[in-house]
Amino acid sequence: MTNKLRITGPYRADHPGPFCTADGRPARVLCRDWQTLNTPVIALVKDSTGESLVRYSAEGVYAHGENWRLMCAEEAPAPREIWLNIYPYGEEFRHNSRKSADDRATDDRIKCIHFREVMEGE
Repeated sequence: MTNKLRITGPYRADHPGPFCTADGRPARVLCRDWQTLNTPVIALVKDSTGESLVRYSAEGVYAHGENWRLMCAEEAPAPREIWLNIYPYGEEFRHNSRKSADDRATDDRIKCIHFREVMEGE
C-alpha cells in the first residue's frame, strides 16, 4: 500500500502538515512569517516540471488561481496496482504501469492482467 494526500480543510497556520493545493498537488510549506506585503506563507508546490515557489496569504490564498489554494491534508492509503505479463512457458513478469508492461512485453505474451488492491470500505 502506498500513501497519497487527502484534503482535510482549508489552510491553517497551526496545522503541522502535510499540505497540498486545492487540486491535490503536494506542497511543502517553507515559511509562515515572511515579512512582505500580504504573503507571509512560502511553499514549494509540485508541478509538471518539478516544484514552483509560491507565495500565499496568511489564509493560504494564491492570487492567480483557486486550484493553487493551499489546503491542509493528511496521508491516506492508496491502493497498490501492478500489471502482470503472462507467457505460455509459465513465466510472469510484474510491472508498476501498463506502459512498462507493454514496453517490455515480448511477442509471445499471452495477456497482461491488471491487479488493483481493494481498500477497506470500497
